[in-house]
Amino acid sequence: MKKYTIKNWLICSLVVTAFFSCDPDPIIGEEVDRVTDFHPFEEGKFWVYQVDSTIYDDNGATIINTSGFVREEIKEQLSEDQQFTTHVLERSWKRNEMDEWAITDIWSIALADGMLVKTEENLRFLKIATPIIADQEWEGNLFDENIEVLIADDAVQVYRDWDYKILATGQSENIGGVDYTDILVVQESDSENVIERRFSMTKYARNIGLVERTMGIYDSQCNVCEEPWEEKAERGFGLREVLIDHN
Repeated sequence: MKKYTIKNWLICSLVVTAFFSCDPDPIIGEEVDRVTDFHPFEEGKFWVYQVDSTIYDDNGATIINTSGFVREEIKEQLSEDQQFTTHVLERSWKRNEMDEWAITDIWSIALADGMLVKTEENLRFLKIATPIIADQEWEGNLFDENIEVLIADDAVQVYRDWDYKILATGQSENIGGVDYTDILVVQESDSENVIERRFSMTKYARNIGLVERTMGIYDSQCNVCEEPWEEKAERGFGLREVLIDHN
């Protein structure tokens, strides 16, 4: 099975095209939210995140904590047709606020038939699907979910058992010291058994974009341990991104 390497400071994602289907047709006379209401899609838009990650290695004996800053900016348009409009998504990284930005990745972001598609490290994700209503579900990982990702020296099936679902719309919350009054909450994964935990959640603020992302991908061979996953994990990672700047 093909494996991918993950960077120490940030959990990168990895494209295998798949089919997806949603019912984008609104109810006549009803005001319907668009994807761009929660994720602006314009050249020159940027977002800066503080990123904190914890990587587990050596059967849990080695724990690597890393913090830094990530900047995403929508750059030039790559293509446009009746169904897809695609732009370059440039990503930069720095460890300290006073450091210079260093470009690390060139991804892409697209509006596809009214839905937001993001390609990260050649893996394609359907991040937001329509209609944007509570309990809406869809297949968000448009690739083989059994793909293995190298985290430190371990191959982990990061994306197994992911099922996307809108948990809430119009939610108010303080995130990173900022009060947001209209947040879209998307649960990307929330599954668990005695040796695996897969959790991923994103939050989008109206007219701003992604304001928080939280992930917990943990594996352990201890099937009788009762400690929290952050304590018993032998491989995997935890990650939190919080928006600190945007235009």
